[in-house]
Amino acid sequence: MKNNSFSVVFAPAPVEQRLKKGGEVRVNITLDKDQTIGQQVVDAFQCELTRRVQSIFPSTRVTVKKGSMTGVELVGFDQESDREALDGILQEVWEDESWR
Repeated sequence: MKNNSFSVVFAPAPVEQRLKKGGEVRVNITLDKDQTIGQQVVDAFQCELTRRVQSIFPSTRVTVKKGSMTGVELVGFDQESDREALDGILQEVWEDESWR
């Protein structure tokens, strides 16, 4: 997916199973520091992503930071369906322009 000055790629599959609502989950997102991403965009993305993810996985800790390359790390998922659901949330938040 592209946004004027940088891009993030997600490959979610549709999830039709009920999501697990308990357990600790960490989502660590690194955005390439060489891309022109303002700190306000990073902060807004983290805020909106945290809000949406915690509505399904309440104990989730979401971290968005700049680093050497773009990446997404998902920690603490027991089932593949949970990972797929979170991939879908990530994509929805990224494509939704209302939080910017």
